[in-house]
Parts: sequence; C-alpha cells; structure tokens
Amino acid sequence: MKNKAAPKTKSDSKPADANAQILAAWDLYTDGDWPALIALENQASNKEGPGDDIADLIAAARYEAADGAYDPGASAERNGLFGMLRDGMAACYHHEYAEAADLLGRWLLDRDYYAPVTLRRFIDAAQAGARYRLLGEVCKKFIGKPALQKTALEGFFLSNFHQDRHKEAVLIFEKFREQFDEVVLLQKAALSLMRLERYQEAEALLAPLHARLSGAEYQLRYEEVRESYSATIKNRATLAKKNNRSHDESMELGMAYLFSSEYDKALQIFQGLMKSQAA
Repeated sequence: MKNKAAPKTKSDSKPADANAQILAAWDLYTDGDWPALIALENQASNKEGPGDDIADLIAAARYEAADGAYDPGASAERNGLFGMLRDGMAACYHHEYAEAADLLGRWLLDRDYYAPVTLRRFIDAAQAGARYRLLGEVCKKFIGKPALQKTALEGFFLSNFHQDRHKEAVLIFEKFREQFDEVVLLQKAALSLMRLERYQEAEALLAPLHARLSGAEYQLRYEEVRESYSATIKNRATLAKKNNRSHDESMELGMAYLFSSEYDKALQIFQGLMKSQAA
C-alpha cells in the first residue's frame, strides 16, 4: 500500500473489509484521483462500517477538487480517522494558514497516513502562517522517504532559511544539491551564501540562474559572465535611481552590485526581488 504504514487508530477495531475500504479510499487520495474518491460518497453515507471515515476523506478531497468552494458545515466531528486532515484542508482553503499548518503538521507527525499532496499543502501553509519551526520538524521526518524526499528537503531548507539559520540551510543545499532545481530555492540558497559572506559562490550560483531566467543559454565561463555585466556595472548608479524597474532590470542591478563587490546593496536588491515574488 503506497505511503502507508499500519495505522494505530480506532479503525483497527473495524472489520477487515472496512479497513480495506478505507485503505482503497486512501490510495485514491494519495493518487489525487478526486473524482473517483468523491464517487464513493453514496457508500460513505452508509453509517455502517467505514462510512464516517471515508466521508471525512471525501470532504478533504472536495477541497482539492473544488478549490475551496466546498464547505461540509460545522457539525462534523474532528475525532474521526481523517477528521484532522479534513479540518486542516478546510483551514488551508479558507486562508487560515497558521491553523492549517498546525492541523496538517500534527496529522503528518502523529498519523501513519501521508501523501505528497498533504506534505505540499502543509509546507505552503507553514510558510504563509510563519510556522517555520514546525515546518522543519515535520519535513525532517520525511527526508528518508524516497517518494517524498525532494519535497521534504525543500521544506527543511525553507525552515532554516526563514529562521535565519543560513549555515544550516547551505549545508542542506550543498549535501542535496541535485534535489534543488527550482528558481526560488536557488535564489534563496544564493541569499544564504551572501549572508555567510560567501559572495563569490553566490555570484557563481546566480550568474547561470540569471541567464536561465532571461532565456539565454548559459555556456560562458565565469569570468566571461562577469565581463558581460560591464555595461551595467558602469551604469549601475543610473539604474539604481530608476523608478519602477522591471524584474529583469533589478536582477541586472543586483548582479552588477555583486560583481562590483557591493554586497550589502546586492543583498538588498535580491531580498526585494524575493519579497515581490512572494507577494
């Protein structure tokens, strides 16, 4: 059974066929097959067997399928097998991110049911709700699980980054470098390197990244990249005074500051870019 260890829950007291139905429904949730799972609603409405538990799982799936338009009402209990997951998804889609992170984090830490979509929702909620310590605690649990490792490493890295634990963030980035390919994570890794005053390494990371963002193919050697910014370096004071700079212009200015060893100004530019991306 995918992403599932034998759960220690009150459902263990149910008949074997009831548990089998729950596990089959969970497989649908893990696969993201929301229509097939929601189609079990008539069966879940049966008060015998696993009906209530499957109903909670269907409610969680409806938040995914309907992008938050579904509301099961306030009468549902939280103490069912999937009640905490359902409520965490409800909080997430109602933009109550701190509560969503707390509920989904407890679910992932305490229960043996986990899925990639659940971990992703938790990471997004934990960042939006500033639950950075919990983010690291939860993601650390899943680093050793191959199917979830990349997502878990992202969350563990972000936990350290947002807590200004830049040495730890860089250690994670360097140890698992092949797992980091998203632009926003590479930018944050470069910022952490700058915070550690490892400026040339930050330059070497950002130069090909900027080429990638601009659509240019990165084939130049490092010194040639530095030379390609010579015009921007000469005109950086003028560009710095320009109002309403585009993202590309700000990136050019930040790189020019880096190559001119004006590291504080470069850091300020790149932090501003990160904030604008997060907005």
